[in-house]
Order: sequence, then C-alpha cells, then structure tokens
Amino acid sequence: MLDTVKSFSSENEVKHYMSLTENIGLWESEKKKFTQYLKLTDRILDLGCGTGRATFGLYNLGYKNIMGTDFSNNMIKSANDLSAIKNIPIKFIVADATRLQIKDSFNVVIFSFNGLMMIPKESMRLKAMLEIEKILEPNGYFIFTTHDRNACKEKYFNFWNEEKLRWLNDTYDSPFRLQKKKTLL
Repeated sequence: MLDTVKSFSSENEVKHYMSLTENIGLWESEKKKFTQYLKLTDRILDLGCGTGRATFGLYNLGYKNIMGTDFSNNMIKSANDLSAIKNIPIKFIVADATRLQIKDSFNVVIFSFNGLMMIPKESMRLKAMLEIEKILEPNGYFIFTTHDRNACKEKYFNFWNEEKLRWLNDTYDSPFRLQKKKTLL
C-alpha cells in the first residue's frame, strides 16, 4: 500500500490529476448517473478524490454538500489549493478508504476513476467496502466508475483477453466473490 501512496503522491502524478480536474471534470457517463440518482441536497463523500475531478464537477452541477478524501497528502493539498483559488467551499481531507475515521454519514458515496480497483489486494478492497457500508446511510447509493474498456480495446487487446480468461477461470479478485462473502448494500 505504501508504494501505491508514493506513486499517487509524485509530482508528475499530481500534475496529471490536476490537469484532469481543470480540463475534463466529470465524464458524460458520470454526469448522467449522478444526475439520475443524486438529489442536490444529498450528503456526498467522494472517496479517492485525487485533486477533486469529480468533486468539483459535482459542485459545478449544483451539489453543494460534498466532502472529498484521498490517501495522498499531495493530492489533497492540490485539491484544497484549487478550492481556495476558486473560492469553492468543499472540505478535502486525507483519509484511507480501508480505515475511514469519518464520523459523518452520507446519502451517497462515490469512488470514481477506478479508485476502488486501484486498492491492492482483494482483502483490502473488501475492507474498503465494509468501511463504505459503515458511513453510508440506509437506502443510500454507492457509485463507482471505472475505465471504458471498449474505448482502448486495440491498445490493450492482449490485456483484456487475459483479463477475460481470469474471470472465466475464477482466478481474478472478482467483485462477485465479495458478494458471496457478504451482501453489502
């Protein structure tokens, strides 16, 4: 996990995520799902927010009760700096999704841009899911986004074929295993 923190704290990685925050914001698919399921009054936690790409995007859509968390101090510092520059009152804090020490509860928890799947080891992803369950209010929504495989099919053809075989042979840390262990939501 320490290596993951280091890689997401590097200057180049923070610059890359800041570029996504400032130039891209929410993906169209995210906008559709967020506006379909979220109410403007919802209390939203953006786990693994990085520099705030989805957090600021939600704010710009009219969602004002948002908190962003990430395990990288550098990502959170950049998100807070941008929040101050834009005079946008979003609370960004350093937090580990596998050990949340947040006292608040939320109607919605999001984990965007493949954040959940970036947590190493199935056991740690399960731990994060259990932490999410603790802070998510009954009948709340947990929404996570991931990369679109079809958008980069040619470039990663071999990778996705190997991935498919892992799923078919049950040799992958599939989320279906998590569901077998415990129904979370």
